[in-house]
Amino acid sequence: MFQIKSLKTQFLLWTSLIIFCLVCIIGYFEIVEHRNLLISKVKENGRILVETMSAACINTMLYQELGLVEEGGLLDNYIEEIMERKELHIRYAYILDESNHVLVSSNLKEFGKKLIDTISYRSFISNKTLEQVYKDEITGEKILDISTPLSIAGKRWGTLKVGFSLKFIKGIIFEHYKRIILFALISMCLSIVVINFVFLRLTNPLKKLTNSIKEISSPDEFKELPIESADEVGELTREFNELMERLKKSMNELEHAQRIMASQEKYSSLGRVAAGIAHEINNPLDGIQDCIKLLDKDIEESDKKKKYLRMSFEGLKRIEKIVKGLLDFSSERPISLREVNINTLISSSTEILTFKLKEKNIKLIIENSLDGEIIKIDSSKIQQVLMNLLLNSIDSLENKENGKIILKISKDKGNLILEVIDNGIGIAKEDIDKIYEPFYTTKEVGKGTGLGLSITKGIVEAFGGEIQCRSTPNVETVFTVIIPIAN
Repeated sequence: MFQIKSLKTQFLLWTSLIIFCLVCIIGYFEIVEHRNLLISKVKENGRILVETMSAACINTMLYQELGLVEEGGLLDNYIEEIMERKELHIRYAYILDESNHVLVSSNLKEFGKKLIDTISYRSFISNKTLEQVYKDEITGEKILDISTPLSIAGKRWGTLKVGFSLKFIKGIIFEHYKRIILFALISMCLSIVVINFVFLRLTNPLKKLTNSIKEISSPDEFKELPIESADEVGELTREFNELMERLKKSMNELEHAQRIMASQEKYSSLGRVAAGIAHEINNPLDGIQDCIKLLDKDIEESDKKKKYLRMSFEGLKRIEKIVKGLLDFSSERPISLREVNINTLISSSTEILTFKLKEKNIKLIIENSLDGEIIKIDSSKIQQVLMNLLLNSIDSLENKENGKIILKISKDKGNLILEVIDNGIGIAKEDIDKIYEPFYTTKEVGKGTGLGLSITKGIVEAFGGEIQCRSTPNVETVFTVIIPIAN
């Protein structure tokens, strides 16, 4: 269905339509009034003519009856005189006797006939001038019929009956209709022009304001808009400038708070795996100490010395790897894309959780379909995402027998897909939309800050990606991270 989206076009169309309808409605009532006025005028002129000619006919009939004059066709002359009044659109004229027989007629063929006509007879009986409008069965035109009695001082001779055509009124009204429609169309066109001009005068400042707003991609790039008028638009511009300043200030405060929150979350995550880190570092340190003690005994066999030195070197490399992973995880820097082996990325992200997983008897299964592939991404940010999601899964498997976490790594249509699946307690349906809110947590006090998933979502969105979650409590919870990666 065709839909007009422009507010201006809708306003013009509706306003024009309303004006057109109003003009037509007003025109209709004006036409009805004009038609009634024309009919009244015909009636008035008709009555004057009929009553004037009836007086002449009465005089002639009276003088004839008194023998003062002979009729000698005078009544016929009166009828002819009536019919000559072309401006009155007269269709017929009759002089009838008291029994409604035609004495004189504008149509000679009807002489002597008795008219089946109630109005002329009623006029004769009531001794009053009567009128009626009827539709001629032959021509279909409307006729105004006026009958007046021919009587004086109780003496009655008959009636004078004259018919006036109202057909000409229909023609006048039709012309009037055309003028009304034309006037309505002209009014509509003029209204479109005037309203369009006024609309442009009113909306141009709003368009300028809208275009200026569209050019603003972030509060930091905002430049104060010029106030060009003292009307409502100027007030709106002034309020918008103040709003953007407040927003800019709030954004700066929010970014500062987010940086603090991110640091706190990292420290919280590090604290939660501190025992595992200590265990991972202590194991190689114990081995190095044992090797040094043996070397200190001045063992002569060179093969044993080499073995102990190699074991010490491997222990130190192990410690170096763990410390490097911690430094990468805790570093604060903007997103920086670098080529990295996916295996290295995954192992460095899971390495420091090894002890915590063993401690809680949780099995970690890694399904890496990108085995050995080089991708371009910010490894420290992805490590933080994986760390937060894996810690979240570990917490959900607290006191759970046969706990299991599956980490899936794949690629689809230029996107890196990371899935963390666990069989922990899960997330209630009503909480799914809340888990990314800062400080929202369902964990016991002291076991979570409520910032992990919020920060994770922020990192993922900073990459232009998205994070999804679906959960069946006590069955399975799946977090899916989709991140666009460079070619």
